[in-house]
Amino acid sequence: MLAPRENPHLFGHGAAEATFARAARSGRLPHAWLLTGPPGIGKATLAYRLARQVVAGNAGAARANDREAPLFRRVAHGSEPDLFVLERTPHPKTGRMRQEITVDQMRAVTGGLHETAVGHGGRAVVVDAADELNSEAANAFLKLLEEPPRGVVLLVVCQATGRIPRTLVSRCVKLALQPLVDHDLRAALAEAGLDADPPAALLGLAAGAPGRYQRLQAAGFLEHYALTLAALAAADRQRSRLVEAGERLATFAAANGADLATDLLTTIVRRGAEQAVKGPLAPSLSETEAADLAAVTSRLPLDRWLALWDKLQRLPFELDQLNVDPRQAFFLALADLAGEPTGHAVA
Repeated sequence: MLAPRENPHLFGHGAAEATFARAARSGRLPHAWLLTGPPGIGKATLAYRLARQVVAGNAGAARANDREAPLFRRVAHGSEPDLFVLERTPHPKTGRMRQEITVDQMRAVTGGLHETAVGHGGRAVVVDAADELNSEAANAFLKLLEEPPRGVVLLVVCQATGRIPRTLVSRCVKLALQPLVDHDLRAALAEAGLDADPPAALLGLAAGAPGRYQRLQAAGFLEHYALTLAALAAADRQRSRLVEAGERLATFAAANGADLATDLLTTIVRRGAEQAVKGPLAPSLSETEAADLAAVTSRLPLDRWLALWDKLQRLPFELDQLNVDPRQAFFLALADLAGEPTGHAVA
């Protein structure tokens, strides 16, 4: 799938784009727009699409999203001087991706915006994403929102408005984007060349987000889900499988992110609770899912499942920020799900 800045296609968000276009035609285009919605649904793709239209100006807007146009190529290559981007970048010393957008990055953008524009259109800032601004960067960005240079439009991507200052939210026009409906999701996947006939199980897990579908597919999520659930189902007979599953999840997290590894466990909790109420779920995520979920849920009362859900929500933060041993953390989480006493150490 193309990176948002390289993607000329937009699926499912035509209404939001039309709202922006009407404001632009009116001559009273608001200077700040907040694009909200779940991860992977195309918010950043839309932000870059709108940014190209701003930079192109009225005269060039019709070709702004033509992938053969010079402006499109400059944006795709990160060389358009009238487009400024705030996003996480690798640390220059370690090479590892930073966990936040820093105030130094914010200052660099602010400084650039006070220079003269290069083109004849407007200038745009894409923030991807506001949730990742650290506190100092967020404060500096708020000042930019309050006193933007003339002709600058701020396009702010946000995964969850509850994680950013209310003052920032209140100063933006909101474009609330929704997950893609089935035919738009399938069209987006087909255009990206991911799957001509996507499996129903993976489509359901994607929840209307092409980016999430791609991530789940690339990680082999369904295969790891099946292995982990089978290990939990057999834990009362073969405890060693929990140790193996914990090690496998730690490796999975290192390759795909702690959030996706935790997502695998919360999927087991959610589907286990749903099956307990509704019976076997369709489509099944593994050949033996119904039996495996029944084996796991039979060991734990409902209040324990709710406590486990809350505990798992904190796990990605603990792994990313508190230097917790992933192998140990995932083993203990699996032991909880298997109904074993907590507090064991990995052998």
